[in-house]
Amino acid sequence: MGRTGGLFEGPFHREWVDQDTYFSQLVFYMHSNPLKHGFVSDFTTYPHSSYQSHLLTKPTLLKRQFILDWFDGHPSYIDFHAGMTRETLSLAHATTIRICGH
Repeated sequence: MGRTGGLFEGPFHREWVDQDTYFSQLVFYMHSNPLKHGFVSDFTTYPHSSYQSHLLTKPTLLKRQFILDWFDGHPSYIDFHAGMTRETLSLAHATTIRICGH
């Protein structure tokens, strides 16, 4: 498609996810980024996140059912995110940043 810009070009690269817990942490990492960077005090309210989209029934291009099945449905998805502590949040971000080489 010939797209350019920071979103489509380096320093990003693919990382093989070979552990279930790591995948779960990555989902949380993506959803909690707005909290980490101070955009919101509650990442579940950030309007540009897929967190809420996974809970809605509106049409989407997201693989919503895959994510919900991964977490065994809506309640477990919500519980997983709610159960993550600030310490876990810091560890998840530090691990991902280290893997990406930043």
